[in-house]
Amino acid sequence: MNRLLSQNLAALSARGIDFTDSLDSADGYAFEFQTTNSGSLTAAYRESDGKLVQVVSRFSPEKEATRFVDSIFGESVRMFILIGCGAFHPVRELLARMRKDASLIVIEPLIAILRGAFERLDLRGALSDERLHLLLDSGDRSLEDGLTNVFQSISRSSVRVVVHPGTARIIGTRENEIRKTISRAIERVRRAAPPGGRFIRRMRRNQIENALRAISLPFVSALRGAIAGKAAVAIGAGPSLDHDLAALSEHGDRAYIVCADSAVKPLLDAGIVPDLICSLDIVPDKIARFENLRELDETPVVLMDSSNPGFFDVFRGPKFVASHGNEFSKKIDEIAGISRAVLHNLFTAGNMCVVVANYLGASRIAITGLDFSFSGNSFHAAGHGNETWKTRSDNPVLEAVSVTGKNVNTFANLMASKQRLLEQIAELEAEVFDSRVSGLTLDEVRRLELAKFLESEPPVRKVNFAELARQQKAESGRASDALRKFASSKLQRDEHLREKASKLAWDLRDIAERIRLGTADDGTKRRVQKAANACTLEIDSKMKSDRLFAEGLAHTDILTSEEFIRTKTGLAGSRTSRLHDLGLLVASTVLLETACLLKCEIHGLRTLLGSFAPGTLAPGADL
Repeated sequence: MNRLLSQNLAALSARGIDFTDSLDSADGYAFEFQTTNSGSLTAAYRESDGKLVQVVSRFSPEKEATRFVDSIFGESVRMFILIGCGAFHPVRELLARMRKDASLIVIEPLIAILRGAFERLDLRGALSDERLHLLLDSGDRSLEDGLTNVFQSISRSSVRVVVHPGTARIIGTRENEIRKTISRAIERVRRAAPPGGRFIRRMRRNQIENALRAISLPFVSALRGAIAGKAAVAIGAGPSLDHDLAALSEHGDRAYIVCADSAVKPLLDAGIVPDLICSLDIVPDKIARFENLRELDETPVVLMDSSNPGFFDVFRGPKFVASHGNEFSKKIDEIAGISRAVLHNLFTAGNMCVVVANYLGASRIAITGLDFSFSGNSFHAAGHGNETWKTRSDNPVLEAVSVTGKNVNTFANLMASKQRLLEQIAELEAEVFDSRVSGLTLDEVRRLELAKFLESEPPVRKVNFAELARQQKAESGRASDALRKFASSKLQRDEHLREKASKLAWDLRDIAERIRLGTADDGTKRRVQKAANACTLEIDSKMKSDRLFAEGLAHTDILTSEEFIRTKTGLAGSRTSRLHDLGLLVASTVLLETACLLKCEIHGLRTLLGSFAPGTLAPGADL
């Protein structure tokens, strides 16, 4: 091992990184290294036919690196991911310009060229920089694991992924595989985030609030096979929708128009009323957009049991509900004695449209508006109401290949949604076509203009979804009756438990006062403590059995004491009350939480009482 290689490896070793084995096994036979007149290192790759491909400029590598960095650099970028380091010239240039709180991840697929740079250059300054994270692409899972570890330790906001031009000439399609690996690693970090975050709490809260109402409505299973053999268009709200509005307006009678809720406004503005709307938003941000849209009075909508409760009111047409399929949904199904259809891991309402169209039995599905990217600074179709985009620290901006072959900006979560859509399409029975004129490429999905897709289909006679909803009313009624019976019983049980806990807490406070005054006897103390112990065990048991209900309210402000009283007195059933969607189930859960809070007070008093024997405190002593 030569001196420079040893010194560079030692610099990495000081940061806990060991590349010794990987560099030792690198075959550098195909690479040729030279030193320019100015003393800079240059490199070239000799192909099997003897042709020499220049990886780094033969004459001025530093100027080449400066021009490259000029083309990719941005002051606001917090993380650069560089595929291929050349001969380390771009790495040094980037480190010199980057902010102190920025990061540079270098993924090197040409390990032999990295070894050549390590053997010929003193890189200890760059390798010791904590902003630099150097990873090797060995073609296995190790790169994804390494990226995941890095992403967990540093901020992933405002990410820019670029490839070194010389490296790109050598690795070819491997670049796309590396980009996919980056997206998978980011998604792994997002999925591994600890539960109990704002999203999870909000979703569970929605499920509790929707529990009674969601199973009172027809289930999405009523739609199974409803449009068997017919064509459908799954529509998102991306910029590509603008291009296809004319085709939808002219030939919309030839296919079922299944759209995401965010695409409703652009469609209505173009005079197009969708046949079915899909909505899975857990937040109320979009609700105001659908108020007083009389055009939708007869339009059916598919909702999730975790959708924001406001969407159950704002849509006036027939409603069909799908189960999220998580623990809470399964618990509700078990109580109600039903088995609802499960639509899970949908990611976006656009993805949901594709899945629902297939569930309804469509034989051919065209996709438009599911762009998963920006067009310029536009994130949605015109008229959507939220066309622009903003960066977030937990959702970095990336670059990816579009259907036009050019790179476009996207978000990490949109890349994950696109990947999920491809997985969903692979599982569908329907034939799927990509009709979008913009957006991220959908790999092997066959492309077909929407106008041609629709022109090839005969006019269809639309299904009466309202009749399908009426047919399932009896099953939904039985399920909701079963859940109401359970909730009523739970309410009575938890009310009794709360009263018991409240009385015990009062008894313990009384015995504490009597100890303070020196008037308590040992028998009374033992009797109260025994009862308190039994009560806390009972509360623990109930909290454990009702964990799914209790977790939905944890760390939220779902009810104030006034609302709790109104819920108990029956006002929750009023459609004018903002509590109409809480019902007995939530009221009983609040009772259980009240009992749990009393249990904490009981435990504290028991601990305090156990520290003293009767008569050991002087009268008037302060506890």
